[in-house]
Amino acid sequence: MIEPLAIAITVVATLAALVTGSVCVAGTYRWTALAPTLALVETALAIQAVVDLVGIARGHRPGEPGVHLAYLATSVLVIPAAAAQVRGDDDRWSGALCAAALLVVAVLVVRLATTWHAGATSPALH
Repeated sequence: MIEPLAIAITVVATLAALVTGSVCVAGTYRWTALAPTLALVETALAIQAVVDLVGIARGHRPGEPGVHLAYLATSVLVIPAAAAQVRGDDDRWSGALCAAALLVVAVLVVRLATTWHAGATSPALH
């Protein structure tokens, strides 16, 4: 796990969710404005997932490995699932779904970091 990348993903996803929620309330949400941010967050998540899997292959055992892998898979799938539902739609609820997906990603990345470190500091957990 790349700590600075995890922090950056969490911050960017949270800020993007707040901005998206705000523009939804204001009625000015546009898919074309949000799509690049979603692509950036998804790219960072994919990089984090690859690094995470390489770390596991090299012998790191996260605390609760099954939960960790479930968080990892979900983190990579949330944004594409939301984007598939709202692609091209500029209505308020499409933006709300994207904002919710970004918040879910932020929480998942925090939980990934937590389970990653639990394995490093508590060998009895595996």
